[in-house]
Parts: sequence; C-alpha cells; structure tokens
Amino acid sequence: MAPMPRMMKRMRAGGASTRRKGSFGDNALLRVKLPAWRTRIVFGTLGLAFAALAGKVIYLQAFSTHFLQKQGEARYARTIDLPASRGKIVDRNGTVLASSLPARSVWAVP
Repeated sequence: MAPMPRMMKRMRAGGASTRRKGSFGDNALLRVKLPAWRTRIVFGTLGLAFAALAGKVIYLQAFSTHFLQKQGEARYARTIDLPASRGKIVDRNGTVLASSLPARSVWAVP
C-alpha cells in the first residue's frame, strides 16, 4: 500500500479541524446584525414587483386577447406572390427535351 500524504494523515487524525483558532461564527463580518426593516423593504419590493408582473400577465391573457391574436396573425399569416418559372428539361448530354415558351393558343390536330 502506498504511504498516505501528510494532509490525509492530518484530516484522518483530526489535526486539520482542531488547529483552527476559533470557530466559523467568530468572524467579525458574520456577527453584523442588519436591521429588520431592511429585510422587510427588500421582500416588500420583491413582492410588489411579482404582483405587478402577475397583474400584467392576467391583463394580457384575460382582457387583451383580441390585440394579441391580431399580433399573432400578423406574424404568422402572410401572402407572398411568387412568380412561377419553369425550367428546361434536358437529357444527360444537356440537349433540351422540353422547354416552356409563352404561346397565344394551343392547337391539337386529331
């Protein structure tokens, strides 16, 4: 078996945790107590923002359906005129077998 590194020996023996000079709560930054009114203001502001967003969602979904449907149709349904152009039909040598030519009339002789 390979020898254990020093750090592993200390952790296993409890040396790393017992060498600390004080506990985690002794830090001066963690002992600061903030006033309760700050917490109330922050949560109150967040609550008002959430209520405003929920009100906007309810208004859009319940009372403004005609506007939203009109906007959806304007984005989805479009009519685009595309001119149709036929191509030539050629064989493997490039000889034209059929092509589209404008004609005034077509006659069929039986």
